[in-house]
Amino acid sequence: MKKQFTILLSLIFVLALSIPIMADATSGACSYHSGVNCSRGWQADGTVYCNDNWTGSMVYYDFMLMCEDEKFAPECVDYIRGKDEYLKKINGLLDDARMKIAYTDTSNPYVAQRWENYLDYLYTLRDRQISRYNDIARICTNDIKKKQQQYLDLQKIQLSCSEGTILSGNICISHTDNCKNYYGQNVYGVKGDNSNSSCSCLSGYNWSSDQTACVKNETITSPEIKGVSDNNLIPEGAIIKTADNPDIYIVKYVGAKKFKRLILSPSVFNNYGHLKWENVMDVDKSIVDSFTTSDLVRAVGDDKVYKLSASGDTGQKRMIKNSAVLTKFGLDADSIYEINSFDRESYIAGLDLE
Repeated sequence: MKKQFTILLSLIFVLALSIPIMADATSGACSYHSGVNCSRGWQADGTVYCNDNWTGSMVYYDFMLMCEDEKFAPECVDYIRGKDEYLKKINGLLDDARMKIAYTDTSNPYVAQRWENYLDYLYTLRDRQISRYNDIARICTNDIKKKQQQYLDLQKIQLSCSEGTILSGNICISHTDNCKNYYGQNVYGVKGDNSNSSCSCLSGYNWSSDQTACVKNETITSPEIKGVSDNNLIPEGAIIKTADNPDIYIVKYVGAKKFKRLILSPSVFNNYGHLKWENVMDVDKSIVDSFTTSDLVRAVGDDKVYKLSASGDTGQKRMIKNSAVLTKFGLDADSIYEINSFDRESYIAGLDLE
C-alpha cells in the first residue's frame, strides 16, 4: 500500500503542476508575407501586421491564438489555456482519493490516516491554485482593458487622418512616406487595399530580387518596339507598368495582336501564385499604350464570359449572353483572358449584356 501511495503522489505532481500549453495559428493571415508579427499588435482596423510589413491581411489580431503571449501577460496566458484543464484533472484526483478512503481497511489506522493526509494535501493544492487563478483573472481583465483602450485610441487617430494619409504608429503620414519607411527613398505610394499604401518604384528603378528596396535599372524605351518583335522584349505573360502609374497589366499575344489586362488590386495580384512583385517591369508609357486593353475574361472551368470595368480597386462585371453580343458591341474574342475565381469575384455583378 505504501508503494501505491508513493506512485499516486508522484502522479499528482506530474499532472497537477505540469499543464501543457498549446499554440495554435490561423492559417492564411500572412501566409505569403513571412508570418504574423504578433509583437506589433493591432492595426487601427483590428487586423494583424505581417513580418514583411504587409498590412493587407483580412485576419483580425484578436483571433490569433498564436499571439496570446504578446496580447496578454504570461500569467494571463497560463490562466486562459490551463485553468479548466487543471481543475478537471485535480478534481479527478480528489475523486480517486475519496474512493480510496471509502474502500480502505479501517482496521489499519496508519494506512487510513495516510490517505486522509493525501486528501487534505489535494484540497490545499487545489484551493491554492484557485486563489492564484483568481489573482490572474484580475490581471487578465486589466490587461485586456488596456489593450482595448490602445485599439480605440488608434481608431480615433485613424478617423482623424485626412484623405491621402495613413496611420503609422500613432501619427498620420502620406502613403509615399509610409512606403519610404519600409522600402527606402526610391518609392512612391498610393492608397491600396483597406486604405493601406500600395508601393511602387520611381521612374528608373525596379524592385530588388528580395523585394525589399527599389534599385536602379534600365527602362525599355519605345524605339525598340516593332510589331510582333515585342515578344523578344516583353514576353507572353509579362507584367508591365509605367514608372508614374501604379496600374499593373498582364500582357498576351494572339498572332500579331497585342493585349494587356489590368490587375484590379494588390489582393488580386497576390492571389495569383505565379505573379511576383519583383517581376513587374517599368516600361515607357508608349509601350503600355501599344497594347490594346482587354476587358473580357473567363474564369477557369467556367464558360461564362464577362466584360469588366474598373474604378480604382473596385469594379463591375457584366456577363456576355452569347457570341452574338460580342459582334454587336464590336468586342474581340481573341482578347478574352482566362482568370481565377478570386479575380472574377472581386468584381460586383452588373446587368447582363445582350
